Amino acid sequence: ERENITVRRVPENIPIASKDDLILSLTEARDGVMPLPDRPIAINAAMIRPEVGSETGEWISLFNRTGLAVSVDGWSLRDAMGREATLSGSINPAKTLVLSQSDLRPIRLADHGGNLILRDTNNQQIDHVSWTKRAIKKVSRGTAYQFEVGQ
Repeated sequence: ERENITVRRVPENIPIASKDDLILSLTEARDGVMPLPDRPIAINAAMIRPEVGSETGEWISLFNRTGLAVSVDGWSLRDAMGREATLSGSINPAKTLVLSQSDLRPIRLADHGGNLILRDTNNQQIDHVSWTKRAIKKVSRGTAYQFEVGQ
């Protein structure tokens, strides 16, 4: 039996990339979703609209929010279309790892809006971000979009 639920205030927008990400009841545990304050790595910024002819193209930076180095070997990054890239490398404390366009293949950063979900080797959702066409159009071509500050 389905419940009709009215949500007046949502603290966090979680992208849904597959039916496994759906929560069917307010009492259902959010398996595989790490609470925001506990997330060791954040998807920090992305070059969603690179300059035409840019050598670097699209890229994403991941920020280590912890005091220890974090290995992202075997972690995955998935876009709104379900395309997935497997990551490798390590991020030192309070530093970033920039993933180039070749690191991200087959992921594409859509300037009409999209989302990314970062998962560890246990399929635990570590972070997620989303953006809209309107938000991206406010950022000049060739300027990185910072997710934490929304610009």
